[in-house]
Amino acid sequence: MRKRVALASLMSFILLLGGCGPGASDFRVKVKNDLFLSQINPQQVLLVHGDDSIIIDNSSNTDVSRGISELDWDEEYLVAKSEIVDVDVSDKESKPLYWVYDIKKDKLDGKLDKTKFEKLLVNKGITLKLETFKQRIKGEKRLYD
Repeated sequence: MRKRVALASLMSFILLLGGCGPGASDFRVKVKNDLFLSQINPQQVLLVHGDDSIIIDNSSNTDVSRGISELDWDEEYLVAKSEIVDVDVSDKESKPLYWVYDIKKDKLDGKLDKTKFEKLLVNKGITLKLETFKQRIKGEKRLYD
């Protein structure tokens, strides 16, 4: 009886470690060629090149962590909204930031407020609509390292 309890405990512990450890929720979604959305933890998503160089730098002058919360993309552009991941931040830091990444030109316009973001979309003729990360990647293939 003791052996069964010990074995069951060991198996439960192994399953717990396998599902909760670092990297358990890490994956990438291919946007195009060498461009990926990388979920580095359940709250943080980054836009990166295949060599892991970060395109959208979500940090600010203070050490505030941000993650992509909403986005959309097509062959030419990726648009994104990033929000605070940290909870202890000032109201000024907690405002969302918006980004427009020109995939073909590898050019980023970022750290925009909502008004500037919407104006840029109109000026560039971009009709993409922001969706939550979870909604937008539904059906996309997830790549695990």
